[in-house]
Amino acid sequence: MSIKSYPVHPAAAIFPMMSEEEIADLAEDIKENGLKHPIVIGEHEGEEVLVDGRNRLRACELAKVQPTYHKLKDEDHLAFILSTNVKRRHLNSGQRAMAVAMMYPTPTPGKSLPDVGKTQGESVKTFQNNLSMARAVLADSRAAAEDVMAGTKFLDAAYQSARANQEAKREEQEKREYVSREAPDLLSLVQDTRISLDEAIERLQARQADQAKLAKIGADAPDLVALVNEGRMTAQDALAEHENRVDKERHSRKATTELLATVMRHLSVRSMKPAEDAERLMLKFDASYWPNGELGEPDAAMFKAAADLFAACARLRKKAIESKSATNAGHRRVPRHVRP
Repeated sequence: MSIKSYPVHPAAAIFPMMSEEEIADLAEDIKENGLKHPIVIGEHEGEEVLVDGRNRLRACELAKVQPTYHKLKDEDHLAFILSTNVKRRHLNSGQRAMAVAMMYPTPTPGKSLPDVGKTQGESVKTFQNNLSMARAVLADSRAAAEDVMAGTKFLDAAYQSARANQEAKREEQEKREYVSREAPDLLSLVQDTRISLDEAIERLQARQADQAKLAKIGADAPDLVALVNEGRMTAQDALAEHENRVDKERHSRKATTELLATVMRHLSVRSMKPAEDAERLMLKFDASYWPNGELGEPDAAMFKAAADLFAACARLRKKAIESKSATNAGHRRVPRHVRP
């Protein structure tokens, strides 16, 4: 006996088939009592399709019973499929909402949905909330929506996963826009899969940190900043060179200060007697240690220049001390209008 097969209406395919054991039991019932409900067919996109009765048709094949058919004419196929399956099957609230979502993925203005929630003792508000979650799950993952329909995943859990996925996608999009805006060259590397998006973010942040440091050394080392801007030196090399210069300057200051302190200790400035101290220094002077090649033979002009230099140092130091004292006094001065 040959039973005609029909392609299944896409909406009817949403609902999972019975288990083989359940179909076998249905086949025994049909064999003994006949087919109680006909197989429903209808027109969909120009061809005849099976609208309802996949399980019954399979059971008829096993029972070797010729099925009867009923053809829908002007009825709303989606509403028929939804209403029939919800009433007949033991679906939980998440599955009912997902069934509606898969048939009506987006709200349709002016079109009321079959009130499957109310028929199951569910409030309209609860059903609409479940439907909103189901649509969100469907929009995020068809596989997750099918898991809900199959009963292997609850709607709440699927919805939480969908929200997490959407948040992750939103964050990734924000990162892409940030890299695209600040460093298009790094985004190109991401698009070429040469680096990850997170690696691009790390490189961009390192660049920005270097630029901030370069801005700080700009006044002290404009030549280094210019070399970086011209592409003749990396920011890291410029910063390293600036630090090297700072270290050299620091060492120079230290050496100079220590030299002055050494000279002052030998001169005993507080009890200095120029003529006597000069004789003492000359007695200790050892020409064999004098760097002739660098400074030449010490003469009166050289010592006179050294004396002038020390005098100038004294004047500058005195001026600095006076300036600092004046500044401190200004900070301590109480404004006239608040004096007692």
